[in-house]
Amino acid sequence: MVSKSELYMLGWVSLLYTWLIISKVFLPEKWQNLGGIAGFLLIVFGMFLQDYIYMYQTMPYPYIRAIIRPSNKVLHLFVKGLQEVSTIRGTSSIRLTLAWPVKMAFYGKVQELVVNLEWGSWQERVKFHPGRALFMGWGIKHAQTEQVVLYEPRKTSFDLDHADPIPVFILANASGDYYVNMPRNITSEVGETG
Repeated sequence: MVSKSELYMLGWVSLLYTWLIISKVFLPEKWQNLGGIAGFLLIVFGMFLQDYIYMYQTMPYPYIRAIIRPSNKVLHLFVKGLQEVSTIRGTSSIRLTLAWPVKMAFYGKVQELVVNLEWGSWQERVKFHPGRALFMGWGIKHAQTEQVVLYEPRKTSFDLDHADPIPVFILANASGDYYVNMPRNITSEVGETG
């Protein structure tokens, strides 16, 4: 399968070839080489400019690459805001507001989602670090990236807010888990044995 990033690159290369053909056909012979070089430099500059525009656009929002289990779907989340809410059993829930909505089966385009923490706090478990993010199918450098594994609970996996379903997940793994004492029976809620 071809990724969006490869399609964008193919678009730039196609534009370059089109420019070279146009410059060869329509420019006088003494200007053809200069026109070809100018077009090449302009297109390379355009690719770098696109990269920096995406980096600048996403800079204020932490990026989370979320792997959803058991479906193995990957969500690319740019977090605009988060709100921590205590629940009944002493655990906590985090409501993430997204800068750009993501498409999910059953829910359509989702602007918010809820992550339940069975143990620990969000700040202890989720540690952002510099890395690469995927924005609109284009790989970019980003100052705050994290990769997490989320499980869809077997019971109701959505919350209602003004009649709009909000997906609910359980945080299974994050990079900060290595440094925190993890309970042994954490997977009992999601139905895995180990």
